[in-house]
Amino acid sequence: MGKLIQIDDVWQAPGIGQTFAPLKWSGDDTVDRLSNFVRAAHVKPLNTYAAWMEMSLVELNVLLKRATGMSVQAWCTALTMQDARGLLLCTDKNTETVAKLLHFPSRRAFSNYFIRYQGESPSAYRRSRRHVEKLTKINIRW
Repeated sequence: MGKLIQIDDVWQAPGIGQTFAPLKWSGDDTVDRLSNFVRAAHVKPLNTYAAWMEMSLVELNVLLKRATGMSVQAWCTALTMQDARGLLLCTDKNTETVAKLLHFPSRRAFSNYFIRYQGESPSAYRRSRRHVEKLTKINIRW
């Protein structure tokens, strides 16, 4: 997925048009850097992120826990799921394309990951949320 940029507390993917509300943290540069790495190469082993940050996984875990209250695993999962949900709701890209954009090895691996953390399949998530979104837009007009 291309580089995401932050504009007024919202992440925007240039050329794709979707936006993502940011996760909250104490403004630590380490968290910003990790978030950028995760968003650029979703679903890497955690020690890969630590190596990119030039620290051990233990050090990264301590820093991230202090800044966000979350472990590296939880933070990476939250970012990946946030981006996955955003792509599913804000684009018409099929599940296989979303999986590729998020660097999953296959559509099946992405679907299994999404079900594990969201509790429903990507297509079910898209159908149910888009239905609610359409109802909300209709209600707003009345």
